[in-house]
Amino acid sequence: MVSANPDEARGEAWLEELAEQGRPLTDKSNHWRHNAINLASLALLLAVVPGSYLAFRRLPTPLAIAMMGLVNGTVVFSLFTLVVHEASHDQFLVVRSERLCRRLNDVFGWAVCLLFTRDYEVHWRVGHNVHHRRVLEDDDPQNCAKYVLEGRELLTKLAKVWLIPLYELEVYRLWMKGLDDRCPKPEASYDAGPWLRGAGFLVGWTVILFVPFREAPVATLITTLVAIKMAITLNFLKSSFEHGGGYREVEDQRLKTRGLIFPLKDLCFPFCITPYHWEHHLVPGIPWYRLPRYRRAIAHQVPDAWRDWIFPPGPVLLQRVLLP
Repeated sequence: MVSANPDEARGEAWLEELAEQGRPLTDKSNHWRHNAINLASLALLLAVVPGSYLAFRRLPTPLAIAMMGLVNGTVVFSLFTLVVHEASHDQFLVVRSERLCRRLNDVFGWAVCLLFTRDYEVHWRVGHNVHHRRVLEDDDPQNCAKYVLEGRELLTKLAKVWLIPLYELEVYRLWMKGLDDRCPKPEASYDAGPWLRGAGFLVGWTVILFVPFREAPVATLITTLVAIKMAITLNFLKSSFEHGGGYREVEDQRLKTRGLIFPLKDLCFPFCITPYHWEHHLVPGIPWYRLPRYRRAIAHQVPDAWRDWIFPPGPVLLQRVLLP
């Protein structure tokens, strides 16, 4: 249940005041420091892949495959969170020239998206920014209401991901648009087309898997499929825990998401900004690594009537999302 009348939030001065307090944190004039943080975080993520192999190679083969798949799937998911998401806000890499900044971010965004047959221009460069303006609306291209699953629908979708062979590849979506049941996509100035995205998928994964596939083809293939299943699972859970649980009832876009509170939540960085998703939607220009500072500055200023709505306790959150 909503802890306060949703209509009361419209035009509330406290939302504007909290957003105003966050605007100084959007400053990225120290380009070198900002870029160093993001590139070092990307290097850390990529280092996890060989690191998981070294850590698990002495385990029995089935267990090693499962562990590497789960860890590497988290890395895949994190590449979208760290690289693609930040690039869509023109803040994965920052330079003085706005035109060059956009192009640099597009290069990194496309590099990740093509590995998964995603059109960066449609899904992220345009789609993510529409999402910020139209959260949970029917035309929200990333988190329309039917994509943010709850309860039995969420559990059924996750069961399909793990139990149906090759369900996670979704390659059929490239050419068979009638089977694409995801949110409607916005118009973009450039469409990569299925053949370019298909080529990016094949070439990218051929380069990545060439050496490990020669050494252990079956184990490499299974590990990769488990990793993609894990990434998709995290993506569904992310959408549900960020925007699910009755949030479509609220009119104000700034109150259609939540912040998560749990021990050691900052260890999610740079893997995921989900714990600070409310703060991100309130001021999208704040880099991910400053979001904890922003919460510390404003959390105590949230009105009591909205505190459990924005920062629900763990049991309340689980009840809203898994047992609606």
